[in-house]
Amino acid sequence: MNAALTMSGLGIRPPLLITMGDPAGIGPEIVLAAAARFPERLSDVAVVGHLEVMEAAARRLRSQTTLTLPKLQPWEGREPWDGGGAGALHVIQIGRPADPPPPL
Repeated sequence: MNAALTMSGLGIRPPLLITMGDPAGIGPEIVLAAAARFPERLSDVAVVGHLEVMEAAARRLRSQTTLTLPKLQPWEGREPWDGGGAGALHVIQIGRPADPPPPL
């Protein structure tokens, strides 16, 4: 494995980070559907967003599809990357959906 692709030269690849998109849009559902269609890639991916928004999107999507959606698992980013575990999609929590924008 190329040392440039590892964390601290330990042979651990960092995850690909994907934003969940607009919490009020279809981004969370698209991320979940993609994760369900390509479960073999879950160990390489983490979602940056809000866990509760992702969980609500998963509940909506479960009622509309036969896809097996991944388990959502919070990841603080402080502990070593473990690849998400079998069938799990890590979510890196940022902010709250109701946070007002910062003043200009």
